[in-house]
Amino acid sequence: MSALAEKAVFGVIAAGLHVLALAALPGTGAQSGGAGGTGRVTLEGASPQIAAMVAAWTAPPEMAEPVALSQPSLPSADPPAPDLPPVERAPRPPATAAQLPDLADAPPPPQAANLPLPTPMPAPSLTEAPSLRLPQPEQGTEERPEITIAPSAQAPRDPLQRPKAPSALPPPGAPQLAEAMEAAPPQPPPPARSETPAAQRTQAAAQAQQAAGRGGAQRAGTNGKAQQPALGSGQRHSLIAAWGARIIDRIERTKRAPRGLRGGGRVVLRLQVSRSGALQGVSIRSSSGNAEMDAAAINAVRRAGRFPPAPEGLTRPVYSFSLPVRFNG
Repeated sequence: MSALAEKAVFGVIAAGLHVLALAALPGTGAQSGGAGGTGRVTLEGASPQIAAMVAAWTAPPEMAEPVALSQPSLPSADPPAPDLPPVERAPRPPATAAQLPDLADAPPPPQAANLPLPTPMPAPSLTEAPSLRLPQPEQGTEERPEITIAPSAQAPRDPLQRPKAPSALPPPGAPQLAEAMEAAPPQPPPPARSETPAAQRTQAAAQAQQAAGRGGAQRAGTNGKAQQPALGSGQRHSLIAAWGARIIDRIERTKRAPRGLRGGGRVVLRLQVSRSGALQGVSIRSSSGNAEMDAAAINAVRRAGRFPPAPEGLTRPVYSFSLPVRFNG
């Protein structure tokens, strides 16, 4: 028998066995489908626990009724007055006629005594003061008399005027004046009287002439030139700058550049010059870096000799200058 035939036989036997096994199984499900399957669905009621739970879930929530709050009563601002027992007033005794004073028997009020009124004093009659006619100065070509005061004569002293302090330098005639004053007897003070304008002018002229005569002795010792007013800071600096320009002009005329100088240079010199123009000292304040150029600058100052004098107004004996000297190669 060939192998192909064996496979066919055994395949048929296996298929039969499977069909028998499937036929022997009990029916566990519907054998048909479609619309016919709805008739086989079984319905079973829910248990009471599930029904109660579903009812609790589906029931609407209960709304709680709002509680009305009563407003607290505020205490009154004015506390009630305590009940006090009524006060019993004592009865007023009735007034009797014996207690009331009799106004008819009252003494009359005192009257002012009839005193004689003082008679007014008659007003004093005002007498006119005698008119004082002041002598008018005659206007003409008449010359005024010159008033000369002797050394021993003194103007009447005012009792309210303080005595003058003695001067530091008494005039030469002071001893003779003091002896004359000691020898003269004391004179009584003149009576107070009204001075006329002419007398006042005469007294003022006498005092002015006396003051001029006494002050001449003190002014005699100060004979000489009047002191010049001090210069301001700006004027002094202007004079010093002008004087320094004249000094540097003199140095520029006498300077000589060293031989073989290549390029330029600048030397700052410090000079000390007196008011008369004499050189008091020279030094290098800022070097040019070239020794020959520094020496040429100092030699130019020394060859200049005497410089121009200081202008009027500069009073110091010596002045210092910082002047630049330039060399062009």
